Amino acid sequence: MGTSNVFNKLILNYVNSANDYPRGYQVTVSSDGINWSSSVATGVGSTSITTITFATQVARYVRVTQTGSTGNYWSIDEFNMMGTVRRPRPG
Repeated sequence: MGTSNVFNKLILNYVNSANDYPRGYQVTVSSDGINWSSSVATGVGSTSITTITFATQVARYVRVTQTGSTGNYWSIDEFNMMGTVRRPRPG
């Protein structure tokens, strides 16, 4: 993202590749793209849309890492972040 944002939910959509959902995932965030947080969410997807909720975060970068394996591909058609419309003030 061009600047830090406030968010608490990700929606991963793979309806065009319904079997490509993550068999396991970990979400981390960063303000600078170098230093990453500890995990803010972990879980397992099971359908063509995975909704991931977590404590409110303020960050510029979001990383979703596939942690499961079944020999299948993993893809995301749409990656949506949800949160507030306000932006944090510069520190």
